[in-house]
Amino acid sequence: MNRITRLVLIAASAALLFSSCAEPRIPQGWALVYGIETYPLYTDLNYTVDDAESIAALLEADGWNVTLRTNSTADTVTLQSDIDQLKQEMTQDDRFLFYFSGHGTYISSVNTEPVTAADSYDEALVFYDATLTDDEIAGFFDDIPSVNKSVIADACYSGGLIGDGFTLSTIPADYFQGSVTADFVPSAAVSLYFGYSPASNDLVQPEYFVLSASGELELSYEDPYLGHGVFTYFLLQAPEKADYNLDGYITMSEAWQYTAASIDSFWNSSVYISKDEEYLPDTGIAAVDPVLFKAY
Repeated sequence: MNRITRLVLIAASAALLFSSCAEPRIPQGWALVYGIETYPLYTDLNYTVDDAESIAALLEADGWNVTLRTNSTADTVTLQSDIDQLKQEMTQDDRFLFYFSGHGTYISSVNTEPVTAADSYDEALVFYDATLTDDEIAGFFDDIPSVNKSVIADACYSGGLIGDGFTLSTIPADYFQGSVTADFVPSAAVSLYFGYSPASNDLVQPEYFVLSASGELELSYEDPYLGHGVFTYFLLQAPEKADYNLDGYITMSEAWQYTAASIDSFWNSSVYISKDEEYLPDTGIAAVDPVLFKAY
């Protein structure tokens, strides 16, 4: 083999080496963050834009691609436009998160299939221009090309967005033996409770991991002392305080666990709060427990 031939082979081998070692595309996080304080047809709120801005800043600092919409820009036309844009940019390996802070409500169910008395209503989020029921919201998000979809709603009645079967507001005794410990992760119970028929008018699990400020029939509250919705105030503390397994990341279930415990001790235990005003965040257990934040 002459010298020129050897040089050609070396060059070809080097080119092959560098091309085969090219870094793969790193999965990204894409978040739509909506907060509405001023409503044309509903009572105005006080801290929902603060909620959305703070969540958006926390996600951006954590490397998420964030689209923030507040007040009149947080409408259903913009939501459709934002989702259409995400369809062009995301892959199925990317993470998707929708955060909403605003009014929640419920209306009589329009589902034509038989429903139980407990699910005879469609829960809804109130956008600036229209109210979207749980199945309408799912219709917006279903085409997003991601197998890792999360929804966080700081709104009244938002627990009703979660599909039947894996809804937790407290930790049931069936999920553990003995006392509740800080390293409890609800998703560990999936293998025990994976046979259910989700309601067609909810965000169906395990496709979505849903974290809601309150239960299906509960109100959620803002607090002037905290300057936020109570739920979001404690959710914002999760990166610092909710890394129960010390792996450097805060998952959705860890965020729920910390937020629920904090609301229970701060709000529900207050002498100023009546029994009717108590509430707890709900979570929907999915097959995957998505990472929400890095711990710090």
